Amino acid sequence: MENIELINNQPTKKRIIGAVIFGSILGGYLESALSYTVPTILSIVQKIDLEIAQEDYNSSFLVKIFLRILISFVVAMATTFIARRGKIILGLLANSILLIAISVLLVYAIIDYDNEIILKSLLFLFLITFSSILGTLFGNRVYSPEIDIDLLNDKVTVFGIRWYNYFWILPFVLYPFLSSFVIVTYAGILALLADFYHIIHPSLWLNIVWWIYFFIVPTIVFIAIYIIINGFIRFFEIMQYSQTESHGWKKFKQIIIYGIGAPILSYFIAVICANITHRMPRPISGDWKLGLIFIFIIPVISILASVFSWIKEKIVKENE
Repeated sequence: MENIELINNQPTKKRIIGAVIFGSILGGYLESALSYTVPTILSIVQKIDLEIAQEDYNSSFLVKIFLRILISFVVAMATTFIARRGKIILGLLANSILLIAISVLLVYAIIDYDNEIILKSLLFLFLITFSSILGTLFGNRVYSPEIDIDLLNDKVTVFGIRWYNYFWILPFVLYPFLSSFVIVTYAGILALLADFYHIIHPSLWLNIVWWIYFFIVPTIVFIAIYIIINGFIRFFEIMQYSQTESHGWKKFKQIIIYGIGAPILSYFIAVICANITHRMPRPISGDWKLGLIFIFIIPVISILASVFSWIKEKIVKENE
C-alpha cells in the first residue's frame, strides 16, 4: 500500500507527522546555530569581547525577531517539501511551539496590562504566522517529484537518509554545517565588499598590505566555501541509503572528515579572514570621491573615443 502511495506521490500520515517533527527539530538547531554564530560576527564587527556581543544579541529584539522570521520560513519550507503537500497548516504546525509560546506570553501581558509586551507579542505572532505561510507556499512551489529522491523509496527516509540517523546527524553534523554556513557567507560578502572598498579609495592603492589582501584573502574565503560545500555534498552521498561504495570503518572515517571536520575547518578559516578584514588599514577620509572619479574616467574615455571614431568614419564616408 505504501509503495502505491509513493508512486502516486501521495504522502502517508506517518510521513506528514515525521515532516512536522523534523521541521520543528530543524528550527531548534537553526536557532542554536545562529545564537552561536551571530554574536561571533557582532564581536568581529564591533571589535568587542564575545561575552559582550552575546549580551547585545540576547537583548536585541530586532535581531532576534528577524532571525526567528527567517528560521520560521526555512522550517515551513522544509516541512512542506518533505511532506509533499502545500497545506498551510503544515508550516504552522512545524512552528507551533514558538507560536504557542508567543500566545502564552501575550495572554500574560494582557493580564498584566503591559502594553509594550502586548504590541511586541502581537507583532511577533503576526510575522511568524506570515513567514510560516510564506514558507509553506514556497516549499510547495519548489517541490517537484523529479528532485524528490525519496519518492519511490519504500524505506522510511528523509532526503535519502534513513530517519534514525538524524538523531546523531542533527547535533553532530547539521549544527556545525549551519554555524559554518552563516560565518562563511558573512566572510565571503565581507571580502567582496573589502575589495570594492580598496578599489574606490586611492589612498589604499599604494598600501602593500591591501594589495596582499586583495588577492589572498578572497581566495582563502573561496577555499572555505569550497570546503563546506564539497564536505556537505560528500557527506550527503556517503549517507545515502542506496550508496554501495563506503562501508564499515571507511564510511566512519569519511563521515568524520566530511561531516564534522569540513564544517569546523571552514568555520575557523572564515573567522580568521573576517578578523583580518576588520583589522585592515583605513583610508584617508573623503578620498573615495577621487576614487569614483578615476573609476568613471575609463568608461567616459571609451565612450568619447567611440563617438570620435564614429564621427571620423562618418566624415570620411561623406567626403568619398
